[in-house]
Amino acid sequence: MGLCIGYWTNDKAILLFMERTKNIQLHLNLLVLVMLSFILRMGLPQLKFLFIPLFLYFTFYVLYEMFTHKTIPGIKHFLFFNGIYLLLLGIYLSALIYKTGFLLPVKEFISGTILLILFYYIYFYLISVNIPFYRFKKLFVQQLIVITFIVAVAGLVKLIFSVLGRFFPFSPELAQNALTSSVTADYNFFSLTLIFGILTILYQLYVREKISSRALIAYHLVMGLFSFIILTSQSRRSFMVLLVILTLIFLGRMIVWIYSEVKFAKFFKRNDGYLLLMAFLCIMGYALMFFTSDHLKTQVVEDSRIYKSDFRIELTNAVNRYARVLGIGFQQKDLYEILWNQDARPQGAFRKKIKQWIDKGFLDSTHSSHTFYHSDFNKATASGGDYQDLPEHHWENSVGKGAPGKFFTISELDYSLSNNERDSVTVSSSENLHSGITAQVTDTNDSGKEVGRKGRWKYAFRLFSGYSLSGKLFGNGFSYLSRFGEKFNGSSHTYEYPHNPLISALLYSGIVGAGIYVFFLVYTFVLYIRNFHALQYFLLLFLITASYIFISGNSHFSVPAFVFLSLFPWFYTSLNTKMEV
Repeated sequence: MGLCIGYWTNDKAILLFMERTKNIQLHLNLLVLVMLSFILRMGLPQLKFLFIPLFLYFTFYVLYEMFTHKTIPGIKHFLFFNGIYLLLLGIYLSALIYKTGFLLPVKEFISGTILLILFYYIYFYLISVNIPFYRFKKLFVQQLIVITFIVAVAGLVKLIFSVLGRFFPFSPELAQNALTSSVTADYNFFSLTLIFGILTILYQLYVREKISSRALIAYHLVMGLFSFIILTSQSRRSFMVLLVILTLIFLGRMIVWIYSEVKFAKFFKRNDGYLLLMAFLCIMGYALMFFTSDHLKTQVVEDSRIYKSDFRIELTNAVNRYARVLGIGFQQKDLYEILWNQDARPQGAFRKKIKQWIDKGFLDSTHSSHTFYHSDFNKATASGGDYQDLPEHHWENSVGKGAPGKFFTISELDYSLSNNERDSVTVSSSENLHSGITAQVTDTNDSGKEVGRKGRWKYAFRLFSGYSLSGKLFGNGFSYLSRFGEKFNGSSHTYEYPHNPLISALLYSGIVGAGIYVFFLVYTFVLYIRNFHALQYFLLLFLITASYIFISGNSHFSVPAFVFLSLFPWFYTSLNTKMEV
């Protein structure tokens, strides 16, 4: 009898232990999910609907545990190891209180504070149940791949909607006007999420000892999907990063092919499928764009119901952006003709007909197209050259019966001139072409985009040089946002910024604040190097994200992913020290 009771007691203890283990695993999964849903909302803003309830749940959970145990586990230890970050937050808050007229700094401060809280929740939980760090890291890697895949699928659906000219639900207004896969207002950070996904899968291929053939094929297909969406996002930064990744993998594979005993041979061999897939996509894309007849391309887009001007302009724009990154110079109008009108390119008769429009007053001096193109047009006509000698071939459709504010391309004009009705012109244009032209005009100046960054940086230093001594030492708050808005947007009621967090820190917190920020970044890197074996994956993501934010961000707290990755080695150090104690 006693033996039976003993067995029953042991079984019950085992069941209770298993139940507790399940709860621990569930909570750890949810903690990782709440963190990822916050930092990856740069790729899919709708993740906030997942983050908010989870964040509230863990807030109540941690407060309840603290109230029950009448203590705050490890709070002093945690805050001590994150003291420099707290100082940065304090400096930012001081600048915010001193002078700001915009919501942007408030949002950034809240994001920076929430991330500190999330780190404490993870710290609190791992310490209380004594979970080793590698389990958290494993779940983080797995969930990041899953969420990034969801982001990529959402982007693919957005791309399909855009190609078909349909409105994509839940997408911000700024993202609706572009034929890209981005569902956010900033395509660079959307594509950065997908770069995270590729690097994470590559990390898995590097560290895992055994991978089945089925899993390997799945990894290759997912990386191929991520790469395709990155290319359609039109982010030149992400295109360059993707190009570097592919180049390194290819060079590594060539070395392994020659010297089979190389240390990382297994990793490079595991990427054969991905390399072949990307080579196939590149060859097919190149052949479709440059070696397919205009008639066939027109037939394909007509049958697909995507025959519209803005699709072709947007695709031309994307090809041109990437061509310039590779050092291949194209005039936009020339590339458009190569892609879409290479079978029969309009010659002098067509050019003369448009000249006739100007002569007969259909395009008079009141139209922007007349004043912008008139002199170059005369030069081209006088020389007897082809109409391609003209500048970008876009004309404002504010003539005749056309609706004002719409645009069309010369190569797509559908005009009718009658001997008896010379006062009317009928023009066909796409309703959505305005966005395509806007994108193209932006891209026309895109070669000067980096100069634009330099111009902002020069203006920032000019502002700083006008500060008083106390302003130079401790900053002048966020007054620079309206000054930049007035300079670059023409209105002090809008905000702009230097697109460099360090320069922004100099403006809002002076030499003292910028100096502390530099120390924080340098020591973050030092901590990563000290713990390289455990944190090499996070270090890679940190460096990649830094390359984006230091030419795009307003402050250190602008992009939650960067705040997370810069805090991670400090968190790891505090966690390790506490675990050892």
